[in-house]
Amino acid sequence: MDHRPHDPDSDRLSETELDELRRNLSRLSSDGVERFYREAHANCVVERRPSPKVIQQLVTAWRVLRGWNWR
Repeated sequence: MDHRPHDPDSDRLSETELDELRRNLSRLSSDGVERFYREAHANCVVERRPSPKVIQQLVTAWRVLRGWNWR
């Protein structure tokens, strides 16, 4: 059996994927981005050991929400 070492970069979004996620989130309504954020947040619970990809999604959604100057 071929045992390959785990590649941690395979669990991360590339810069291109992050840019695409940012663009897609910025096109959603505030409710849509908030829903995406809440889903990403739920996936980041410690018990599940969140992957870098899930954390990147959470942070990206948070940055989009933060950039909208909520009041």
